[in-house]
Amino acid sequence: MSFLREIGEICKDLRFRFIAGLQETIFDNQRFEFVAHSLRRVKDRFEQILITRQDIKFVVAKRLLKKTAQQKTKIEHHLTRFAPCYDSVNERMDEFISLFPIHPDYIDTKIFKNEE
Repeated sequence: MSFLREIGEICKDLRFRFIAGLQETIFDNQRFEFVAHSLRRVKDRFEQILITRQDIKFVVAKRLLKKTAQQKTKIEHHLTRFAPCYDSVNERMDEFISLFPIHPDYIDTKIFKNEE
């Protein structure tokens, strides 16, 4: 916590920016109440941005796994062969194509399992 507090102090006066990602909102979580005072001191020095699962899917599809029209056509042809074996592939084909080779439900299951 001291390290994060110091980074926050430095970022306030310099052009240096520190970006970190956490899977859980630790600043507001009751499980960390025993260090609440330290967390508040760190939280005061940072701006907190919450990312929804739609944002994660967008970044993965548009930035990490961006595809050309030709690639999308090939992927659609490939996935169409397996669509009868899986539920909702046909209905969500665009989502499956944009996130290929990652199954869209993987993001919901693995990353946001504890959110709900």
